[in-house]
Amino acid sequence: MVLCLVKLRRFDEARADLDRVLASSYVPSNNACRLVVDELCNKDEYLEAYLYFEQVKARGSGLRIWCCKRLFKGLCGHGHLDEAVGMLDTLCEITRMLLPVHLYKSLCYSRLTIEAIKVVKDMA
Repeated sequence: MVLCLVKLRRFDEARADLDRVLASSYVPSNNACRLVVDELCNKDEYLEAYLYFEQVKARGSGLRIWCCKRLFKGLCGHGHLDEAVGMLDTLCEITRMLLPVHLYKSLCYSRLTIEAIKVVKDMA
């Protein structure tokens, strides 16, 4: 249902439907979650997208890596650094490898150089 509502540009209804799924005992589809998070990122509502990211992760569903990277960069670019740092472990779990350097650079460009250095040292 979420997929159809997003395609019909009825985003508020799509979000409400995803909220209902998350509130129930069902696991939402990856595509439904991705569409809602992607649309929130399009609207520069990164904190709201992050909340969906956390709920989806807690339910055992997930997002595609490019969607997570987009959310991560958006959080960094808009000063939501605690949330961005909180995503790093999940991104490593998704990729099953170390993340590309450009994602860590996003932290540096966000004036969180000390945190970026700490993360890189932890990787070594």
